[in-house]
Amino acid sequence: DNPNHLSREELDLQQIYYAADRPDCYVLSYPAYTFLNRTALTRFNAMMKAYYAATSNEEIMFNYGYLETGKEKSNPESSSGLNIQLHLKLTNGSYDFISNTGKYAWIFEHMDSYGYILRYPAAKSDITGVRHAHPYSAIRYVGTPHAAYIKQNNLCLEEYLDLLKNQYTFGQGMLD
Repeated sequence: DNPNHLSREELDLQQIYYAADRPDCYVLSYPAYTFLNRTALTRFNAMMKAYYAATSNEEIMFNYGYLETGKEKSNPESSSGLNIQLHLKLTNGSYDFISNTGKYAWIFEHMDSYGYILRYPAAKSDITGVRHAHPYSAIRYVGTPHAAYIKQNNLCLEEYLDLLKNQYTFGQGMLD
């Protein structure tokens, strides 16, 4: 409903492959074409370092980050530079979808500490409008305080944004 109109420069995008703080514990599906907002990338890399330290798992695949609107594989979140599609790169060379189970549960339990939320929780599909078989593949950077509040109150991004719109008016309260 609210398309992004910011330029690549305004989004402060960084090519992930060349990021100085990128750990070797995850792979990129499209190394030359994968970008993310610089702050979101720094926080993602910190999360992946901590995830690897906790699990020694290297199967995480960063599948998509920034994609221009209308490009192949893009979705409404792609042009924000804040959205990541996660998959698993399996040892046989194939890939699978990530889920909130087993060793991957660490990501879902801790992502809010790094400013990330699960973008399309399956239980909130009536609100997000996204109904697909693998809702766990999309995470979005919103910042640590927002992610913590969203998780603590079991909200999806749409509910959180509605809450902010209904509780605060510019010029009155927290948004001054």
